[in-house]
Amino acid sequence: MSVLNNNWWLLPSLIMFLAGILCPAIGTALIYKKKLLNANFISFTTLPGLIISTKLGLHPLIGGFIGGVIGALLSESPSFNKNRNTTSVINIFTFGMLGFGVSIIPLFSIRIDLEAVLFGDLLTSNIRELSIMLSTSLFLFIFFFLTFFIGKGTYSEFNKQSDPNPTKAFLYNLFLNFTTILVITSSIPALGLVSVIPLLSIPSILGIEKRVTNLPFAMVLSSIFGLTISITGLLLSIIFNFAPGPLVATFCLLLLVAKFFVKDLINFFKNI
Repeated sequence: MSVLNNNWWLLPSLIMFLAGILCPAIGTALIYKKKLLNANFISFTTLPGLIISTKLGLHPLIGGFIGGVIGALLSESPSFNKNRNTTSVINIFTFGMLGFGVSIIPLFSIRIDLEAVLFGDLLTSNIRELSIMLSTSLFLFIFFFLTFFIGKGTYSEFNKQSDPNPTKAFLYNLFLNFTTILVITSSIPALGLVSVIPLLSIPSILGIEKRVTNLPFAMVLSSIFGLTISITGLLLSIIFNFAPGPLVATFCLLLLVAKFFVKDLINFFKNI
């Protein structure tokens, strides 16, 4: 119980709590817009940026953000969206970027804690990381309120109808991509590039897009669920000395397996 008598865990806890709120919230919007796969690509384009910025002596998240912007621009290009094998193209680019990022580490002769980048390392977090998370939270709140004002103009797009105001839809999509990049890069210290994807995908486990038609309300529900998972993962990681990021990703996997298992089990007994 000596851990509870110290304050070293307070800063990591705040960062983990914010990641648990931010990732499912923006993930909900991505799922409604059918852009979650693009977010996977964006997350791994940050890796080369992280490495290059480290080589230049800059904060890694600066390069990560620039890499995310490049990934967002590529994911919105016609070659991605009009290709018959869009999923295959994005997967190749996603893991190709991962391989490229890893390959340039020895080329630059720099020391990178690749495990921390991929899976997170809360113990190395500092006030700067917390400030970045808080700034990202501000942008997410702005995006949240935009769903009330210009979001109504894009709900027709959610329902596969023509959008009456393309300008509003463009601004909405632009801010969605910008906020997604911020959420992914700021969550790297807590979750890492790999573990951030399952937390972004939490709304799909809930089937939120089929249950809730109101996007802001769906974002709130997903955030509550994600916060619960992040708190549970953090507590267990402190007690059993596990890495929080992979543990949170494991919880997401278990919930997904349980969802399908319970559904199949219910259908099995119904058919008896």
